Amino acid sequence: MAAAGITCFEAFAPLKVSIISTGDELVPPSGEPQPGEIRDINSQALKDASVRRGYEVLSCSIVKDDEALLEAAVAEHVRREHGRDAAPSVTAMRGFLGKIVDDEVARARAKHPPEVAAAVEHSLRRVSGTLSHHPSVAAAELAKVGRLNEYNHALEMLFGIQVERP
Repeated sequence: MAAAGITCFEAFAPLKVSIISTGDELVPPSGEPQPGEIRDINSQALKDASVRRGYEVLSCSIVKDDEALLEAAVAEHVRREHGRDAAPSVTAMRGFLGKIVDDEVARARAKHPPEVAAAVEHSLRRVSGTLSHHPSVAAAELAKVGRLNEYNHALEMLFGIQVERP
């Protein structure tokens, strides 16, 4: 892009959607409708349209015409997807480490000549990056299987880090 003179542009992560078809009369497309039932064709049509627009389709489901069941389906989706986004957890953990490093760098600058302080800073930032790599990967892996809450609990118990959700 730089070769074309474009130095700044906006980029977006794809929108994530879950599709919930509602109706007592709906059966899956592969199902055999009984009298008074129809196949759910809207989910597939919405899924195809979403994919064409670049959205990430997380799930498709059928929910009976019951407000409580619908609320439960939406709540489950929200709970599951919040548990799959490791970015806030990794950011909180790395921010915690970054503050420790920044404090130590400030002490080194106050006590040592600039070249020594620079070497200390370089070493501390390298160690911090190396030490945070494995926990960052672990957060992503736990998030994939919906267990990020365990990671967040450990951050809070061990370091007092509370992860803020967007």
